Amino acid sequence: EATAAENLLLLGRLEENLARFHDSLGAYTEAQQHAEKSLHLFEQAEAPAHAANARALLGYILLAFGENIVGKTLLEESLKLHRELGNLSGFAYCLAFLGYHAILRGDFVSPGLWLEEARTLSRELEDQYYEAFSLEYLGVLADRQGNHQQAYTYFEQAITLFEKASGFWAPWPRVRIGHAL
Repeated sequence: EATAAENLLLLGRLEENLARFHDSLGAYTEAQQHAEKSLHLFEQAEAPAHAANARALLGYILLAFGENIVGKTLLEESLKLHRELGNLSGFAYCLAFLGYHAILRGDFVSPGLWLEEARTLSRELEDQYYEAFSLEYLGVLADRQGNHQQAYTYFEQAITLFEKASGFWAPWPRVRIGHAL
């Protein structure tokens, strides 16, 4: 029989996955609601690493709404928590999101450092999923810098890793490849 904490973790993961699903659909209001629920459940379960991930996801979703200050603050808090917990995968996750946020704000210099660090950490951890995110965002950066061939290369690499990591077709970088051609 599952304990109360185990049930809270299970529900938190469900809410987190629903938030990601709605985010991928562009249904940001629903994504925000599920991300907030997951954060609350993880905090109740006293699961700091899960809560830090949920905080980062909520920050990322809020950035989609243009809530730049709150979103960036949540990402920075999550980055700090992951560093304190020694959770390098979560740290790389937050670096990638912060880099992407900087690109969207028009900063085409500093995100490269964050994204390369996220990519390196993910590669060291053999975490193909987060390495793919870093590659995708490096592709966005290269595209915004006008280096379309490099962007195309990053997107192709991201697609390969997304498909290896998840076992299914990866739609996100494919959409971006059209911009890099």
